[in-house]
Parts: sequence; C-alpha cells; structure tokens
Amino acid sequence: MPRITVGRAPHVSPNDKNRHSDYHITVSTNYKPTSPNETNELIEALANATEDVFGTDKNLARIVHFNNPRHYWDEKYIQDVDMKHAPEIGAMPKGSRVHTHIVLRIKHTSNISIQNAAPIIKKLYFESGYLDPFPIANLYVNIKLLRNDKEALRKYLGKQHHPPAKPEDITNDTDEGTESP
Repeated sequence: MPRITVGRAPHVSPNDKNRHSDYHITVSTNYKPTSPNETNELIEALANATEDVFGTDKNLARIVHFNNPRHYWDEKYIQDVDMKHAPEIGAMPKGSRVHTHIVLRIKHTSNISIQNAAPIIKKLYFESGYLDPFPIANLYVNIKLLRNDKEALRKYLGKQHHPPAKPEDITNDTDEGTESP
C-alpha cells in the first residue's frame, strides 16, 4: 500500500504542530457482478483504481482541502500519507455489491479536511480507467473522520473479505488516538 513522503524529506517548522488525521472511506460500485470471474475482475480493478486515486501526490492534492487559504500541498504542511484498503463483495443476499474500505492517514502541520471530497474522489476513480470495462454509472463515496475508535474499525474490517484482509494489516499502528490537535 502506498506511503508517500512529500518532497525529499519531511519539513517541520518549530512553530508547527505535528498532527495526523485518519479517515475511513467507503467506495461502492453499486454493481452486482453476474459471475465469479466478473467479481474477481471487478475487485482487482477497484483495488487498482484505489491505488491510483490515493497513491499519488497529484491526486491527493486534489482530495485534501486546506482550511487555511495560505497553505497548500507541500512538504511544509503534509509530511506523510499512508493508505490501506480492503476491496470486498457485500455479504447481504440482496446486496452483494463490490466495494472497498480505505483507511487514509495523513500526517500534517496544517488544518485539513477531506469530508467534502466525494465528488472529486468519484471523478478520479472514473478518470483512472480501471472501471471502464464494467457497467458502473455512479459510485457511492462515504468519508468519515476516525476519532479513537480503532477497535470498532478493526472488528468491522475483520469480517469476511474477498480476498480476506487481516484487520491488523489495515489498522496497524501504535499511535494513541487518531487525530491530534
């Protein structure tokens, strides 16, 4: 999974506070594949699209909103980005839609948010081209800021995945808390 260090090395001004923000993002294709082969192909395509959308500075700069208008995507304000994801097919008999769960950790010194980035994220998924072979007209994107509830997230992500994902691989870190002031 991508880990991005912006620029050559992290830059932290002595006056800046280091903080991190963790987000749980769900991206659903709202599509129910018609065969096991199509299911596997769509899961792989969704995984590749997720790596493309959240794996480059260029795309992340479009997703992250800086609440201070003088701040921007630069090593001074963003030190590191870590993304982990688990694509799966829903287990509900009426559901069975292919979707992915993403945990995005951004280490920063600015005041940032991504809660309003759903339209941009949708656009980036379609621009990636990975979903083109499938009849997907729209994506459902849900973005939540995580606040010290890692155990609940581990349990949720630990349910049966296709392919199986270990919850400790998705939420594995030793930091206390998920957002520091």
